[in-house]
Amino acid sequence: MASGGAGGGPNSSETAFPTTNLQYAPWSGQTCNPYDTARVPRGTSNGSGVSVSANFATCGICEQTSASCKGPASRNNVVNLLTTKGILGDGGITDKNSGDRVGIHCKYVKDATLVLDAIKGFKSDDIYTAIPRGIIPKEPYASFVVSDAAVKNKPLQGVRVGIVREFMVKHTKNDVAISDQIDKEIKTVLRDKLGATLVESVDPMYPDDPNVPNMTYTFKDTMSEILPHVMPEYFWRKSANGELDFAVPGWDVTSIDYAVALSLRQAPLSNKINIRTITTGLSNPSTILMTNQYLKARGDARVHDWKSWVENANFKTGQERAGALNALLNKDPRPRGGISYLEMQSVLRMIILKVMDENKIDVFVNPEQTTPAIPPGQRA
Repeated sequence: MASGGAGGGPNSSETAFPTTNLQYAPWSGQTCNPYDTARVPRGTSNGSGVSVSANFATCGICEQTSASCKGPASRNNVVNLLTTKGILGDGGITDKNSGDRVGIHCKYVKDATLVLDAIKGFKSDDIYTAIPRGIIPKEPYASFVVSDAAVKNKPLQGVRVGIVREFMVKHTKNDVAISDQIDKEIKTVLRDKLGATLVESVDPMYPDDPNVPNMTYTFKDTMSEILPHVMPEYFWRKSANGELDFAVPGWDVTSIDYAVALSLRQAPLSNKINIRTITTGLSNPSTILMTNQYLKARGDARVHDWKSWVENANFKTGQERAGALNALLNKDPRPRGGISYLEMQSVLRMIILKVMDENKIDVFVNPEQTTPAIPPGQRA
């Protein structure tokens, strides 16, 4: 149950999570990929992923804000089971009453479901566990695992799987190799071997696959309908030079007129907004509130708040230490940029569920942050 990282936050000297190298932890040092020590194990719960992958442990408990569980699972070839927020008591380790979730790392799916059955359920001090009580099945999760012997009967026949092509765009030759291999695996395993029906989302940066039907209702369709009502502040985001991030020619995107037209699909959505980029810059909360809550609740006499954590940590660079110290200066608990991290979670859930419902999709499949959200040549 080790953790090999300082946090999953953005790389900034002004943030409470100064993680310029997500493979290095101020407490435990450098974590290496057990398959090739020259390759990254991914942050931030890479300690959990590496421990299971290297047979140090049968299971590991990780914590995810955006990709801290699925990332190490992807890089270290282990299973990650990450449930709907609230199914597991203590839905986050350091900030369980915020957006983080507990995840499970194991080598085998059956092991992961057995762990899930052991730790699922309501816990009164986790404000989220009351939300999904009705969706936890009466049967054990492990009872739904399909044996290898049943694969010949195509157990996914009738299941509709949506491929999220936005996460498979090919910015570089490396992206091409990875994306094409993943595409082949999806078709060979999910469709040909297990019998699932595939449909794909449409992205202008990914060539349309003539062998896979398109979703008839897109992520951008539902974003156009939901964002103006639930998160109009999203369109007020500005870049470092003060210009609106999501400007649309001929429209004032901060106006009610635009919100009305967009919600009725009579105005365009900025091409910069899609399911791949919508959370860019919104990874972690920007204050130390949740971290201080966690450290104080631990009851440790030596490390009891962010300041004492910094004093006892071994940072790799002076910049990281400076970033951690700068976090103490931020006394404002409001969301940075006027966008609530927790509200964005709810908005994303609405977007994803609506696309699933409109297209009769049972499950989505996509790689874990294999290609960058923004092409290298377009980054600020």
